[in-house]
Amino acid sequence: MGGALQEGRVGVVVPAHEDPVGLRRCLEALDLSGPDAPFVAVVDDASARPEQAALLDELEAGGRVRVLRNARNLGFAGTSNRGLRAAAAAGCQEVLLLNQDAVLTRETLERLSSLRAAHPRAAAVGPRTLSLSHTPEGRRTLLFDGALRRSLPLQQRIPG
Repeated sequence: MGGALQEGRVGVVVPAHEDPVGLRRCLEALDLSGPDAPFVAVVDDASARPEQAALLDELEAGGRVRVLRNARNLGFAGTSNRGLRAAAAAGCQEVLLLNQDAVLTRETLERLSSLRAAHPRAAAVGPRTLSLSHTPEGRRTLLFDGALRRSLPLQQRIPG
């Protein structure tokens, strides 16, 4: 990971809580270098683990990720909303809400953005799960690629 934090059209919001190993793995899979790097906000939901605090400090010092720390636990929805507000304030027009235990392939953000542009009436696009594995610590890791289009009242899969 390298480069400076860039404000841009595509953003990634990662709600985080008590999983520094998963969070590091998630962020390492994102390409945060170069002028097309996505805006990334990590919102920590009042984690108490020293390892989590150390990682958040490291991310802040690196300048590639905006770190927001909740003073109290807001839960997934409150934490996600805080990150989405930060992405909107940074000028993001598209935002991927990404769990801290998910690992994207390098092409996923570009493919999702292209898919969204090709289907402007789609309310949302999201990646499909390629595999589910377990870390040595016993935590789940999801690998994503492709995309899924959901529109109400029907669901239709778009080849990605």
